[in-house]
Amino acid sequence: MRGGRRAGSGRKRGGKNRPKLVLAETTGPVAPRVNKMAVLRRRVARLVADNMEPEEIAVVMGLSIDKLRVVFDRELQHGRALMRAEELFGLQDAGDSGSVSALKHLEGKTAAASGPMLPFGKKELAADAAPPRLGKKLAADAAAVNAEAGTSWENLINPAAADRPN
Repeated sequence: MRGGRRAGSGRKRGGKNRPKLVLAETTGPVAPRVNKMAVLRRRVARLVADNMEPEEIAVVMGLSIDKLRVVFDRELQHGRALMRAEELFGLQDAGDSGSVSALKHLEGKTAAASGPMLPFGKKELAADAAPPRLGKKLAADAAAVNAEAGTSWENLINPAAADRPN
């Protein structure tokens, strides 16, 4: 016995013929796992938002009408609101990424539905709120409308003003 080894102890169990565990090499980012039920729920909500009847949706999805009503009850009741919210969230995300056209589209959708933009929790505009500031050109035009008032030009420009008391 050399070096104090026992016979056969220098070899690992299984030896060279043992298969090695090789992990699959990926060349790019790994695709996220997809929740199939979430995909089906989104499809049903989209079909409801497009004014499809539940009977038609059941045929398209390959389900009985009873199964559709049990499994996809929330989507059948609130499909339009769910899809509108998803669209608004998508526009907001695109706007946050820098898409100006998405922000304009989002502003058009939300402004038409809600009226004037109010701070969160406010039910109506404050009565003592300052009027909106005009730009330079609009302010100059507004000032020019009655520029002659209180001057010697008032009677020349507006003869009816001569009869008015100051």
